[in-house]
Amino acid sequence: MRLVVRSILAVSFVGAAHSVLQNRPARFAGIRLPGTAAQHALTIGTPLSAPPLMLVALTVACRRERHDVVRLLAATLVIGIFGEADTWTTIRKPRTDPLGMTCVALGVVLPTSLIWKARQSTSEARQIVSAPPQRKPQR
Repeated sequence: MRLVVRSILAVSFVGAAHSVLQNRPARFAGIRLPGTAAQHALTIGTPLSAPPLMLVALTVACRRERHDVVRLLAATLVIGIFGEADTWTTIRKPRTDPLGMTCVALGVVLPTSLIWKARQSTSEARQIVSAPPQRKPQR
């Protein structure tokens, strides 16, 4: 699960840098938020990156093995990428911005796989907790 979180961090960093270079500020749900793309990259995220505070929370939740929090944050990442107006523009014209399209695709696939992995880890933890204690064979 840590590899997926690290991949999300890397994709988000690349997406933030690309958004700043392309001057693509956040437009969540079609609403143009005040500030520049560089300001958004450091605060609320860009069209191709998550907010830094959310990435920190995701990293902490993964390290502490809080699978319920990891699933919630990963779901929020997926909602965020689909709520961004530039996502739909990038999907409609993928050849005009291949790096942006890659960030969008990985921005959906990685958190979705993280939701699945955290779900599996939670169910495995429940099985361990609910399993009856093992008796040692007597000699």
